[in-house]
Amino acid sequence: GVVDIRRGSGCYLRAAPCGLQAGSPDDLPVHHALEAGFVLLPSIAALCARRISPDGLLCLEETMIGLSRAIYSKNTQTIRLEISQFVECLAAETGNPVLERLVRRLAADIHVVFDLFFSMADHEREDVFADLVKLLQALKKHDQAAARSRMEDRILRLAALFAKYLDTQCPAYLLREMEEREIPL
Repeated sequence: GVVDIRRGSGCYLRAAPCGLQAGSPDDLPVHHALEAGFVLLPSIAALCARRISPDGLLCLEETMIGLSRAIYSKNTQTIRLEISQFVECLAAETGNPVLERLVRRLAADIHVVFDLFFSMADHEREDVFADLVKLLQALKKHDQAAARSRMEDRILRLAALFAKYLDTQCPAYLLREMEEREIPL
């Protein structure tokens, strides 16, 4: 259920489940989520760079360690969980619950690609991981412009991987951005 009734203290809404949960196939096409992510997530990353706390940075660093271990052990489920944790930490550091909700929803739609992580070429997996490392470095420096740029690069790379591995249509807007940045499709 949605509600917890606690004897003697009242009625409470239950917390929403944590973690990235992909929408059903009937949801909007992934290319719409990618385009929305490209428009929104870089600004959110820049805001996070401005507001991130030492505890938020620690959360992201620990998540990157967990992600590295998951990749090494080739554990797709743990990769998904660690990416989920990374996104949750990033979203929480904006300090804005509306942005947190938006980030979680977009990330759930976009990060389906991690189910195919070990089908990708080695250099593609390394690039996906490196994008997060570069984003974390920008956040550590509180560099808003770099955080924005790293998130843009990340979304474009994910769009290219979706097109390649999931045969997903890539919006023309993102294709132009990929060409300008020389991100291979």
